[in-house]
Amino acid sequence: ALPCGPAGSRTLWYGRDGLGRRSLVRMEGADAAAGCSTLRLCSVAVPLPASAGGEWEELPACGIGCVRLLPDGTASHLWLPRRASLPPPPPAAATLLALSQRETPPTDTAAAEAAEAAVEAALEAAAAEEEPAAVVDVSAPTNGASSAAAALLAALSAAVRRRVCGVPALAGGGGGGGDGGDGGCGGAAVGILFSGGIDSMVLARLADLELPPGQPIDLLTVAFGASPDEAPDRLTARNGLSELSSLSARRWRLVEVDVSFPMLQRRREQLEALLAPARTVMDLNIGAALWFAARGVGR
Repeated sequence: ALPCGPAGSRTLWYGRDGLGRRSLVRMEGADAAAGCSTLRLCSVAVPLPASAGGEWEELPACGIGCVRLLPDGTASHLWLPRRASLPPPPPAAATLLALSQRETPPTDTAAAEAAEAAVEAALEAAAAEEEPAAVVDVSAPTNGASSAAAALLAALSAAVRRRVCGVPALAGGGGGGGDGGDGGCGGAAVGILFSGGIDSMVLARLADLELPPGQPIDLLTVAFGASPDEAPDRLTARNGLSELSSLSARRWRLVEVDVSFPMLQRRREQLEALLAPARTVMDLNIGAALWFAARGVGR
């Protein structure tokens, strides 16, 4: 998500990246006391009082918004949808700077290059004026940092405990990857969508600390395409399994879920009907991974 207001342009540009990897919501309203309209932009739809005078609206990832303050004090709101027929734009900063001074995107290559050079020079000048960053010894955390880390761990542990404890254990022990099972979740009552990254590793370890030692945990790793074993998430998931096994004697079961492109296409219409929101490529990617993992069918 990107808000950008070039100095002196009296214009604010905002939008999301084309894949929708970052959320951005907008609220237009009015300030009765000030007698003016308002525009709020946020990465999450935070609760606001009724006096805010509007509702959060998720922005699509297929365009760019513009608010221009006019000489008479009013504001002009525009939404410019992306057009597939346009040539690839120059770097974002140069594009926004040029757009802030023109009604339409620039087509003059020399003008775009000059604007880009001006932005780069300004960034270099700003960087030169910054003071050197202080060196911090991270091996010796302060009391405040230790307290904050302990509070974060307690909050995460409580959230995981609420979701994994009390789930009825399933009969049977088949399934899961790496143990000769039938490819399903078998006797594991808890499964974690697992990529081996820091988020899923933390969740897996916290679940390990909260559940009884004899209860297995399924780690479901989803990979798409013709060569799932070469997918980065599949490789890091296997490394993550090794690390978890070194930390705990629990029975970990890596369930490898392979999804071919024909399989994904067959399920696409069903997935799009279930997803909300379903506007971007990332919405479909994340939703598909969750849906195929929830089936618990793999090897």
